[in-house]
Amino acid sequence: MSTIYWKFKNTKEEFSSVTFDGTHVTILDLKRAIIKQKQLQQTPNRPFDLCITNAHTGVEYTDETGPIPRNLAVIVRRLPAAR
Repeated sequence: MSTIYWKFKNTKEEFSSVTFDGTHVTILDLKRAIIKQKQLQQTPNRPFDLCITNAHTGVEYTDETGPIPRNLAVIVRRLPAAR
């Protein structure tokens, strides 16, 4: 099992974690896992997207099919969906 540590940018909570099989997870799969874990509701009149940023380097991950290596800490921001 591998783990990605994450937290929302505007919270003072400790990092939460998402576990998965393999050496990496895609950005899209990580977003889905966070939405499921936090029970976030997307509605047609209030769509949103999650912005994933490396907590140590500040690099934003934009390619949803791109891999995030295991044991990485990320910061998550909830943004309005692009129309």
